[in-house]
Amino acid sequence: MSLFKQCDRGPERGRSGGAGLEPVLRRPAPELLEAYLDFCRETWDHVHDHYILHDPAGFGAWRHTLFSDLRRAEQGIALPPGIVPSVTYWIFLGERCIGVGNLRPHLNHALTVYGGHIGIAIRPAARCRGYAHRAFLLLFGEAEKFGIEELLLTCFEENSASARLLAGLPGAVMEKDEVLLGGRMRRIRRYRYAIPQKVAVGPV
Repeated sequence: MSLFKQCDRGPERGRSGGAGLEPVLRRPAPELLEAYLDFCRETWDHVHDHYILHDPAGFGAWRHTLFSDLRRAEQGIALPPGIVPSVTYWIFLGERCIGVGNLRPHLNHALTVYGGHIGIAIRPAARCRGYAHRAFLLLFGEAEKFGIEELLLTCFEENSASARLLAGLPGAVMEKDEVLLGGRMRRIRRYRYAIPQKVAVGPV
């Protein structure tokens, strides 16, 4: 599931805006915290769902629990009912955090209906430059390490930006459905991808 409201058109040569830099995945660490906070400040009001972000207004509290919370989420310790273990990655372009990705190695029934294996959010200033496409390819590689053979990604039918992005990833097989979510019927798209894939993860 991709959380941003605006476009990501896939790889676009010559529009990286990062002086030749390429996005990379980095595991959350204390020395990266300020960069992550800056990402949250810019992005908080520009996503459909906040579940993989942290409210910058509460930084004084969550800065002390963030890394232990992420470790428990990864290990599946004391998770709320219906929540599965997940691994979080921060997406960096040079020294700047431009996004966050969340990988769920195992799905429950609810996530097979809507949610899938990966959630991702990209900061507004880094959208429409192909970075989300690149980040998904990197996360495909992480999914392979967990032994995932078929990767499931989802989006709402009306989220044209996410639909274009997911359809443009290699090997996409799409199905449409209408399901009850949050008390109302929603049209969704599910995209499935065979893993492993021999995909090129070159410069954006």
